[in-house]
Amino acid sequence: MVGFYTDVNANVIGFVGTPIPEPASFTLLGAGLLGIMLRHRRKLNCTSSA
Repeated sequence: MVGFYTDVNANVIGFVGTPIPEPASFTLLGAGLLGIMLRHRRKLNCTSSA
């Protein structure tokens, strides 16, 4: 979000607001990374025992 406003002294002040990801996004990201790690680990174990 980008915007500006004028204060009581007629100064124009600009701002940039970046949205913060919601906790569910971090949960999904973590679950996906965990799944990738487990799949990679399982794949390594299968190839080393054969």
